[in-house]
Amino acid sequence: EAIYRSLSLAFPDDPEIWWNILLCEYGIEYIEEGNRRVPTINRMKYDSIYAQTEYQTLISLADGAQKAIYEKAASEIEDLQKRLQEIIANEKEYDVFISFKDKNDETGERTDDSVLAQNIYEALTEAGYRVFFSRITLKRAIAQEFDPKIYAALSRASMMILVGCTKEHINSTWVMSEWSRYIKMMETD
Repeated sequence: EAIYRSLSLAFPDDPEIWWNILLCEYGIEYIEEGNRRVPTINRMKYDSIYAQTEYQTLISLADGAQKAIYEKAASEIEDLQKRLQEIIANEKEYDVFISFKDKNDETGERTDDSVLAQNIYEALTEAGYRVFFSRITLKRAIAQEFDPKIYAALSRASMMILVGCTKEHINSTWVMSEWSRYIKMMETD
């Protein structure tokens, strides 16, 4: 974000710089889901993206085609924010959130992390704890619901267990998103 803010001083009329500042403020990352890119929010904000000064600046600077692209992307982010807020409001509390890499990217097979995490899940649920374990908890959720449900569970979990047998698994996109969000929540709550 600091880099983009510095660039905005040198190039204040570039709407793309203002858009990237906005994405940084919300922690927006785009992930590949099938043949489309879907936004995920890593830094939940409760105020509307439309109310942000950066959004208003970039819209005033954008030409017609750019403006339409930014408005569509902002609408997707706004919708995601609303879904997150609804899910968070209705989510029950969890005692534990288990974060792990479920499948090997190359083979599609379960990772050792996944098997170990499931053993932990089974032991904790048997002991009476309410546990978020995506392999089971998200079984009936559709792909677009994953991120809001994960965010809601993270915000309602008393603790996180991070299961990782390799550095690559701990730093994989979804796992890193989970533990980095949880750390940010711990810092503010």
